[in-house]
Amino acid sequence: MCSSQLNLVLIFAVSILCGCGQGRQRTFEERLVANGVVKIDGKLLDKGRIVFESPDDAINGIPPGTGLIRHGNYQASVSLGSKTVRIYAPLETGEEDETGLTLTEEAVPAIYNATSELQATITVDGPRTFDFDLTTPPPGKPSRRK
Repeated sequence: MCSSQLNLVLIFAVSILCGCGQGRQRTFEERLVANGVVKIDGKLLDKGRIVFESPDDAINGIPPGTGLIRHGNYQASVSLGSKTVRIYAPLETGEEDETGLTLTEEAVPAIYNATSELQATITVDGPRTFDFDLTTPPPGKPSRRK
């Protein structure tokens, strides 16, 4: 390979590694701490995860605010605006899959995570404490939000 061909290959490789487009640049959004308590059927949710997200954030490359739930309490760093809140609490089933990993099942009904209608609005001067009192449906009854 001659010197000019090597230079072209190097220029091409560097442009791919560095990026040559004028794509959207992510800005650092203002984030505030949201906190609160999560209960399920009147009892503190022992452990889980809470997520604050919005379609606008996703479009703009802003990651959702997430936090761990421990003994019912959580804290999450969240960007400003209206958010859908999703709450998860996987429980180990005591069974393993074919690879030896422990299987889990979701303890929180889908109406509070996969199809959540829980909402919170994060503002600079507004309250940022959001408590969630979730309920599970009685056996044999469909999930329905109260």
